[in-house]
Amino acid sequence: ANFVIRNSEIRLFKTPFPGIGTCLPSWVTSSLKLNNNLFFNWDGFNEAIGAVLKDPQEVTWLDLSFNQFETIGEEIASYTKLSSLYLHGNHIEDLKEIKKLTPLTSLKSLTLHGCPIEEVKNYRSSVIGLLPWLRQLDFSPVTKQEQSIAKQVLATAERRKAAAAARREAVV
Repeated sequence: ANFVIRNSEIRLFKTPFPGIGTCLPSWVTSSLKLNNNLFFNWDGFNEAIGAVLKDPQEVTWLDLSFNQFETIGEEIASYTKLSSLYLHGNHIEDLKEIKKLTPLTSLKSLTLHGCPIEEVKNYRSSVIGLLPWLRQLDFSPVTKQEQSIAKQVLATAERRKAAAAARREAVV
């Protein structure tokens, strides 16, 4: 696996379970802090998490900030109990990456500030539109007004996409 945990801190809420033989110990926790590493891709992510956590699917808080990610790995969608995900300070730049988080309906807090995606037009509205259950984005509360604007931005984008598809079909 290419996913090597270097500068990590596992925040424990329960007691550790000893590993088998020379394996790493497995911990029962719902919080995992893996910020400030040199992670640049998601190869081996699930295996690495599975090696240190007794039940990785119970993770509700995951800090992957200040790494080198340019994408959001599809692996993240399997952690359906995530309520907080920190991705700030990475290199994520495409709003299409946010769609990978749509299975995470328990996600209430997301951070992406300090990533190039923050400079995309309608960034905040687009993210809120794609993840309408968010309560916090970049450590700022999501307001009812922002939710309303996000619906409008998303509807406009969908109309433009449909119009572009219709034009392409008309040409063919």
